[in-house]
Amino acid sequence: MIQNYDSSNSCSKLKTRVYEYVDEAVLRWINTKRDKNVPISGPFIIEKALQFAKALGYDEFQGSNGWLENFKRRHGIMAKVISDESKHVDDNDSENWITETLSKILKVYKPENMFNADETALFFQCLPQKTLTFKKEKYFRGNKAKQF
Repeated sequence: MIQNYDSSNSCSKLKTRVYEYVDEAVLRWINTKRDKNVPISGPFIIEKALQFAKALGYDEFQGSNGWLENFKRRHGIMAKVISDESKHVDDNDSENWITETLSKILKVYKPENMFNADETALFFQCLPQKTLTFKKEKYFRGNKAKQF
């Protein structure tokens, strides 16, 4: 537990953060996910915090939006827009995937059972547009770089 002594008061005053171990577990989890370039949202963090709290025996832990905002402030976490523009795609990789992998997949299906999903708008905004990340981290989908 974190304890601070306030010398301005004649009585010792202790400030204790009750869920310090939950914070530590969530922070380690976030670092693991960020290393793998997994987009993270507030509800995702709260869900993991609730799981860690339960595992640590903190059944009274609520995982509220207030807790999330304080957690983000304590650890310098903020929302950033995911950008696709910074990652270079090798044309040879794309061509190989189309000629080899895609052709193997398509052999299983009859032509009448295929459609172009690009023209259907089925995947409109399917992927997240923002992720929670550390303030000093510059995030691009599939390419993470630290700023110092």
